This record gives sequence, structure tokens and C-alpha cells, in this order.
Amino acid sequence: MSKLLIDQTYDDQVRAVLINTEGKVQQVIIEKNNRQVLKSNIYVGRVQHIEKSLNAAFVDIGLSRAGFLPLDGISTIDDQTITKDVDVRIGDLIAVQILKDARGKKGAMLTANISLSGHFVVLIPHSPQFCIGVSKRINPPAERKRLKNIIEKMALPQHIQIIVRTASTEQNAQDIKKDIKNLLKLWKSIETRVLSAKGISLIYEEGNTVYKALKNCYTRDVETVFVEGQELYRTTRKFMRNLVPTHTNRIHLWPKKEPLFHHFDVDAQLEQILSPKVTLPSGGNIVIHITEAMCTIDINTAQAHSENALIQTNLEAADEIARQIRLRNISGIIAIDFIETAHPSQKDEIYTRLKSACKIDRAKINMARINEFGVLMLTRQRTELGLNESHMTPCPLCLGYGSVQSLDTIASNVYKALERAGIQNIGTNIILELSVHPNVGNFLLNQKRKTLVAIEQYFKIQVHVLFNKTFDLSHYQINTLPLVTPSLPKQALKVSRT
Repeated sequence: MSKLLIDQTYDDQVRAVLINTEGKVQQVIIEKNNRQVLKSNIYVGRVQHIEKSLNAAFVDIGLSRAGFLPLDGISTIDDQTITKDVDVRIGDLIAVQILKDARGKKGAMLTANISLSGHFVVLIPHSPQFCIGVSKRINPPAERKRLKNIIEKMALPQHIQIIVRTASTEQNAQDIKKDIKNLLKLWKSIETRVLSAKGISLIYEEGNTVYKALKNCYTRDVETVFVEGQELYRTTRKFMRNLVPTHTNRIHLWPKKEPLFHHFDVDAQLEQILSPKVTLPSGGNIVIHITEAMCTIDINTAQAHSENALIQTNLEAADEIARQIRLRNISGIIAIDFIETAHPSQKDEIYTRLKSACKIDRAKINMARINEFGVLMLTRQRTELGLNESHMTPCPLCLGYGSVQSLDTIASNVYKALERAGIQNIGTNIILELSVHPNVGNFLLNQKRKTLVAIEQYFKIQVHVLFNKTFDLSHYQINTLPLVTPSLPKQALKVSRT
């Protein structure tokens, strides 16, 4: 049975982690106060610009950048109702929901098809007709029919759609009905606030980390929820009473003085999640490299030297890769370079193992088989910011390259820049003031002084090297200053003759 651990030891972040029976981390939610996740929030926004070539609009929702809204099934707001499928004009007020958080220089991705997610069901308020959908992951036909019958017997509005989530499996009707009633009540209050909005405004916030953890991580397999901190414990019980009232007794206050995450060895696992290299049980490892365009994963045998090291390492890597992309929330195109194997049956075994390991992932995954080069390609739906984006900042030294130029290369670039400046000012007796990182400055003065002297003599200039600790290694700056000759006393001008 699994355990859900929640703590807020420090005020700047709340952490929720799901661990399995072996104590291995399966899901992670970490939110910092200085970086809020806005996904699923609902706003009333104003159309700022319409791009017909993209069939999309840019909508101001009060954030630093306008959101991007595809023009499909748009809802506009008048004094009495929310109208669907209308022509949108600049200046119109629109009810939108954030589908994807802002990323880099891109604004948030918006949708006009608002949905409200509960623990057991998802409610879509605007639907052409009443419709009930059941998650494909709920496999037994009898269970699917039971869940559908529970909802069909309820007196529900005609123009809504309800999608039954995987968490509903084997849950009692009382909890499922309560979840639906809570969502209908929530939508009614949202609709009232939308219709009364006079301009750009935030209508609904998805909730804090604890609420998201209970809604998305808590399942019938979780036997205990441990919470560290009295206040956080009360908040967690309150949310559980709203989501799954019959399971409130599974919430427990952590009783020991030893930190909760330290007791279950979670901190060490979380540190490894941010590392590019992950060690496998057999001695092999996987190396994860995330770029803006895609993610590449390489598998190495490393210390694995058993008789079946190749296939064993590949199979272990398949399990660990499925876990790592889920924990790190890696999205987009992912290329996995498995260790080459000559047997087609082993390629099929690796593919099947990876596909099976990815089944518990809530994000949508499309996967191709291993090609002739030993590479498997898959795409994973982007749900929230990955840990790499939310917990890492670009390196000020390498500027995203992952490595820095050698001092020889940097010195060569500096010489070329000095030569260009010298050509422009040849014979003018000027000073070139060169500002560089201290490490580069020491290298130029101690290892390459002859080259600097040669440049000074050839172009009849002076080079003054200044150290600037705020510069990165490859950053340099050249300023041109006039050469000022100090005036000498008259007697000094006399030349003695021999």
C-alpha cells in the first residue's frame, strides 16, 4: 500500500510526495510561494489582438503577458448569459481557463472550454447535450457500467458533460455523488461571478498544493496520509472532508520529532531527481539531458558486467525512465537511446516494458517502437511546469550550453576583438580598456602577455586589463579612451648634451 506525505517545514514551499510500499517516490508536487502555478485558474479576459492566420486571439487576463486562445468554441459574456460559438472582436470580454502556464517568453495557453476537476469526476459545464464519459483506464466492463449507472440516476442539468476519473474505481456511490454536487455548486458560483464581471478579473483559483495533492495523488491504494505540522494537518483534513468524506480517518499528524521526509528517505530521492544521471540497480545508468526543443535520454552499462548485462540494463532503464519523466514532468518529444541489441524479440520486450511502466502516468503518451538505430521516440503531454523549469535557473557561465569555452578559446576571441578595435584606431595613441572575468584576466596577463604586447606595438595602442567579477567567463567589454600625456615641469624638458 502507498503513503502520501505532506509537509511545510519551511514557509517558502509545500511538498507532497506519494511513495509506494518499497518507499520509492512515485509522484511529486512541490510549489514555491515565489512561483505560483496558475494552471486551471479561470479568468475574465479582454481580447487584445486577433491573429486570423493562426485562428487565435491574444487575451489580456491581467498577467505580465497576454494569453494565447485558439478561436474554437469561444464564449463571450453579456449582461445575462454566457453565449457560445460567436464571432470574437477586439475588446470583447471572454471567460477563459489557463490550460498551460506561461513559459519563457510565451504567455499562458488558454481555453474557452472550461472544465472543473474533482477527485472522482471532471465536470464540463457547456456541452451540446448531456453526456457521461468513463476513463479508458477503468477496465472491468462491470465497473464502468456501475459508475455510469450511479451518475445516470442523479437529477443533473441537461447541458453538461461528466467524465469519470480513474480514482472512482470501486468507490462508493455516496462519495462520487458528493463530488458531482460540489462541482455543480462551484460552477454556479463561478458563473455568477463571470456574469457580474465588469472587466478583467480572476474568477476562480484551482487551489493550493495540499488540495491538488489530495485530488490528483490520493487513490484507494493510499492507506495513510502523513502530514507534518498542526496547521497543515487541519487544512488537509478540511480538504479531505470535501473530497472524500469517508476517508478522513486516513489523515494522520506526523507524531515523531524526526522530520517526515527524512524518516522515509525522501529528501535523498528528491535530490537525485534534479541530477542528470540516475544509477540503475544492475550498475548501469541513464543520463537525462533536457533542452527547449526536446529531451534525450542515454542508457549506459557503466558498472554492469553480468552475463545478461545488456538486456537487463535496458529493462531496468525502461522502468526508471517511465518513473523519471513522470517525476520530473518532462514533456514534448523524448528520444531514448537504448543499448543496441541484435535480437528483434529483445527490442519488443523493451518496448513492452516501457509501455507498461508508463500506464500509471496521468499525462497522455504516444510511443513508437525502437527503430533501426536503437532509438525509441515518444511524446508526452505537457501538464505543468517540469521540475527542471521550476527548480533550476540557467547557468550564468555556460548560458545554457552545458559547458563553457576553454580559456585558450576565450583568449583567442579577445585578441580578435582587440585587433578589430586596433584597426579602427591604428596609430592614434589610444587606450583600449579591456574588462574581463578575473580568471580570464589572469590567464591573459600571465600566460599570454607576449601576445598582448605584440598587439600594443603593432597597432601603437595601450591595453589596460580590468577585472570584473560580475562577468561570466566568455563575456568581455572593450572601451576606447584617449591617451592623456601628463604635463612635465619645464626643467624636465631640458635635454642634457654629451
